[in-house]
Amino acid sequence: MPGLGRRKAHLIGRTDLRAELNKIKSRPAPVEANRTFEVVRRLFNWAVEEEIVTESPAANLPKPAEESPRERSLTADELQALWLALDGASPTVRSVFRLMLLSAQRRNEVSRMRWADLDRREGWWNIPGELTKTKRPYRVPLTPAMLAIIEEMERLKLDPEWVFSRSEGGGPIPETNVTRPFRKLIRDAGIAHFMPHDLLHTVTSHMTAMGISQFDVGKVRHHTSNDSKTITSRYDHYTYDREKRRALDLWNTRLLQIVAGKVEMEPDHASAGITESSGTD
Repeated sequence: MPGLGRRKAHLIGRTDLRAELNKIKSRPAPVEANRTFEVVRRLFNWAVEEEIVTESPAANLPKPAEESPRERSLTADELQALWLALDGASPTVRSVFRLMLLSAQRRNEVSRMRWADLDRREGWWNIPGELTKTKRPYRVPLTPAMLAIIEEMERLKLDPEWVFSRSEGGGPIPETNVTRPFRKLIRDAGIAHFMPHDLLHTVTSHMTAMGISQFDVGKVRHHTSNDSKTITSRYDHYTYDREKRRALDLWNTRLLQIVAGKVEMEPDHASAGITESSGTD
C-alpha cells in the first residue's frame, strides 16, 4: 500500500486505511481490497500485542467489499480464442498460460518451474514441496505438447535455473509480469468476466465433462482428498502416476482438437456461466 507504506504505524488512522482500501476497491479490485485488509488487520493486531501501537486502525472496520465465491469456465470457442490470442503475447507469458492449460497446474507453480525438476527422459515434472501451495512434493506427467513448450523456452536461454525468467539470469518471473499482460490479452480477445485463476476451473470442468473421474482429476490437480483423515487414505502411498498420465494425455488431445476447431462443446457444458464455488484453489 504505497500511500501508507512509509508512514509511522501510530500515525495511521481509520480514515487513512479506509481511503487506501477504497482506492484498491475502485480499480476495480474488490477481492484484492479484502485480502489487503486482512493482511493489514493481522499486522496491526500483532503490533498491538507487541505494544508497538496502542490501537489498530483496522479494529471494527468492515471489509471493503462484498464478494461471492465464483467460477468461470470457458466454452470450447472461448478456449480456442484464448489459445490463439496467446500467439500475440511474449514467449514467457504465452508459455506459462498454455502450460497451465495443458498441465492443469497453478500459475505460481508453473511460473516457478525449474530445469532441475524436469525429468524429460522419463516424462515427469517433479515439483518440490517448497514450491507448491500444499507444501508437499508431487509430480506431473509431461506430455508431448508440454515438452514442446519447454523446449521453446530452453532455446531462449533466459536463466540456468528457472524455466521462466523476466530476463537473462533474472530469477523466476514475478507473478505480476505474467498476470498483467494476460488480463489485457483476454480483454482484447473479448473474453468477459474471466480471471487467470479461472483457467483451472476451465480445465477441471472440461476434463470431467470428457468422462475423466473427479478422483483422477483431483490427483492431477494435487488436491487433498476429502477423506484424507481416514485410515485408508492415510496409509495409501500409491502415487496414481498411471491414472494422472492417462488423464492428461486425454485432456491434451482434446484441448489441441479444440484449438484446431475440431471439437464442439457438450450441450450441458456450453453455458459456462459463473456459478457458486465451494472454495478456492
